[in-house]
Amino acid sequence: MIDLGDNPDLRGCLHSIGQMKSLYALGLSSCQFSGEIPPSLWNLTQLVSLDLSYNNFSGQISSSLSNLQNLIALDFSSNNFSGQFPYSISDLRHLEDLDLSNNGFHGKIPSSLFTLPSLSYLILSSNQFTGHIGEISAYSLEQLDVSNNKLHGPIPRSIFHLQNLELLNFSHNCFTENVLWHHFSWKYMCFLDLSSNSLQGELLLSICNASMLEILNLSHNNFTGTIPHCLVSSNRVLSVVDLQNNSFSSIVPESFDVWNNLRTLNLNGNFLEGSLPRSLVNCTRLRVLDLGNNNIEDVFPHWLDTLEELQVLVLRGNKLHSFIPSRNHAFAMLRVLDVSSNNLKGPLLASFFKSFEAMRRLDGKTGLQYLNYNNSGDGFYEDSIGLTLKGSEIQLQKILTVFTSIDLSNNMCEGEIPQIIGEFHALKGLNFSHNGLTGAIPISIGNLRYLEWLDLSSNNFTGRIPTELTNLNFLAVLSLSKNQLEGCIPRGQQFETFSSDSFKGNKDLRGFQLMIPCNA
Repeated sequence: MIDLGDNPDLRGCLHSIGQMKSLYALGLSSCQFSGEIPPSLWNLTQLVSLDLSYNNFSGQISSSLSNLQNLIALDFSSNNFSGQFPYSISDLRHLEDLDLSNNGFHGKIPSSLFTLPSLSYLILSSNQFTGHIGEISAYSLEQLDVSNNKLHGPIPRSIFHLQNLELLNFSHNCFTENVLWHHFSWKYMCFLDLSSNSLQGELLLSICNASMLEILNLSHNNFTGTIPHCLVSSNRVLSVVDLQNNSFSSIVPESFDVWNNLRTLNLNGNFLEGSLPRSLVNCTRLRVLDLGNNNIEDVFPHWLDTLEELQVLVLRGNKLHSFIPSRNHAFAMLRVLDVSSNNLKGPLLASFFKSFEAMRRLDGKTGLQYLNYNNSGDGFYEDSIGLTLKGSEIQLQKILTVFTSIDLSNNMCEGEIPQIIGEFHALKGLNFSHNGLTGAIPISIGNLRYLEWLDLSSNNFTGRIPTELTNLNFLAVLSLSKNQLEGCIPRGQQFETFSSDSFKGNKDLRGFQLMIPCNA
């Protein structure tokens, strides 16, 4: 056995590897090898395990791979291999684990692959595979991942009879047609991701028979009908329910079980109506709640402040009204608040914002960390939300744990912005545009040194633009247009880069951006 993995000092091409004919395991993962696999490697006929993952190997896989008849585990993932699927892999009758992910393979996946009798772990994600998935008779399969390819057609019915399946990921392909939920026997399924396809039909009650399911992601499809209530009323395992951007209708499921394990509930972009179910307070582990872009009609849900782990609250694009300030010590962990495009009325009281402790803190974490979940079946899920930037909605595919923003735009809020906003030092984005806010722009906003976008447009702000805003060195987007601001636009720092669009619609405002000199 040779395992030289995780050694970046190993680089170049492999040579003379075929001399070790009694070798039964070769691990060269996470090195710097490049070029094609030398033909001599196929002489190592005693190999049981071969791992060349995370290198820079390229070229096509030789048909001589079929010489390695004793192989149980084969990992060529995260290289630069190309060409058709290596058909010789289908001759490896003892193969249990196969990972070809993150390469440049193309063409069809041979149906013979799905007949290997011992195959339990099959990962073909992030390639360029096309065509249909054939019927599957490898009943030992536990994990099947063909995500991020160009596969199309129906999902084969045989997939729903694989009783040992724990992980199924068909996301980011072009699969179509109804998924036939009433024909499956998943006893151990933990991770199910069929997102970003063109699947359609209704989600039947039998989905709740998958009692071990932890992560369910059916987002960005064409599913219709109602959301089965049993998903939230009788399931104590589910951590993630992501059904965003479908065509589900009726109401949000009402009976969230008191023992539920939900950490993410994303139903954004459907046709849900009615009021917000008060049983959401039972979701004590909830970190992300996104019910945006539906037809929900209710008052602002101040009662959600009992969810002590809630970090993301998105209710944008609904029919919320009667903005009710929360009591003290509420929403302490909240990092993202988006209630834009509703009918919220009333002043922005400091008492509402007072308890946003997480927005005050700069955690000082190194590296990029995201809100995500790993489940027991090794499935990986990353939260995503939509946000408005420069008047357009964009999809933030990953939510940084240090990402913070407040969006109350397109409502009917009034009064002044409370000075307490300047204490939210972790804020990246602040959008109060299209309201009826008055008074001066708070000087304290100049304390938000990590702020990247600020939109206060289409309000009734008066007075001068605080010079303190020039201290915002990370500010990339600024809109103060359509107010009643006056005086000279401050000079320096980022303000030198903003165009007239940031300031137009203020008749008494002057500055080179508006081609009106300050001494005019």
